[in-house]
Formats: sequence, structure tokens, C-alpha cells
Amino acid sequence: MALKLFLMKKERLLLLLMKNNISHHTKDIFLYNEFVCSLENDYGYLDSWLNMEILNALALDEWEVNGCPVRWNLWNYKYKEKAIKLVEQFLLEQKCNSA
Repeated sequence: MALKLFLMKKERLLLLLMKNNISHHTKDIFLYNEFVCSLENDYGYLDSWLNMEILNALALDEWEVNGCPVRWNLWNYKYKEKAIKLVEQFLLEQKCNSA
């Protein structure tokens, strides 16, 4: 019982930290890619994670087509807003599942 309570508190803390860092995780394509990849092992079965992965793949493909620039401003205009919404949706799903 104590272990279950500990894991629930740990998960809630993780979600709180992630929620506070949405702007960080979606700042550019590289941080978003790192964030999505870091969640795959634990959350890869969720639809909300899959939606983030699809956006990640689309953005990375377009980034590569554009020559893999170090500074890629298209992220801000085409993908960032959707990425923020998907991360928020993922966090909401996690909050509902942990309640």
C-alpha cells in the first residue's frame, strides 16, 4: 500500500513538473523531439502520446526536407501551437488516469 501511494505521489509530481515546463518542451523541434522520445517507454501505448509522436515525425520530416537547419523558424509558425495543445491533452489524460 505504501509503495502504491509513493508511486502515485511520484507520478503526480512528475506531471506537475511537466505541466510547468510545457513552454520549455515545445520551444523548438529539438526539445519537443527529446520530450516525446523520453515518454515512449512509459506512455507509448496512449493515444495522446501517439498524437504527439505523429506531430513529431511530421515536423522532423519537414525539418529534414528543409536541410536540417540549426535554427528552424517554421516550428514556431506551423507546429508549436499544435504541440502545446497535444502536450496539454497528454497531461490532462495522465491527470484523469491518476485520479
